[in-house]
Amino acid sequence: MAAPPLRAHAAENRARILAVARAEITADPDVKLNAIAQRAGVGQATLYRHFPTRADLLAEVYRADVDALVETADTLLADHDPLTALHGGSTGSPSTPP
Repeated sequence: MAAPPLRAHAAENRARILAVARAEITADPDVKLNAIAQRAGVGQATLYRHFPTRADLLAEVYRADVDALVETADTLLADHDPLTALHGGSTGSPSTPP
């Protein structure tokens, strides 16, 4: 059975946590979860309600990156060799497709 959809405010908090987490983890892979919560403007309980463990948060950050790459895979492979396509059509990271 699927989880019920999040209320608008909860969905906004989750999205903000993920955006902050992506930026903070990129800058410092050892960033503390309480720092992510603070920078996202939510309490620690809110962060842990959405992501009970650090592994859960990391998995969701990376899942979003993989989903973005998968969405652009056909276009990237049509325009680039496979290695360049894996990097989003540039020498940048796979999380920044064109």
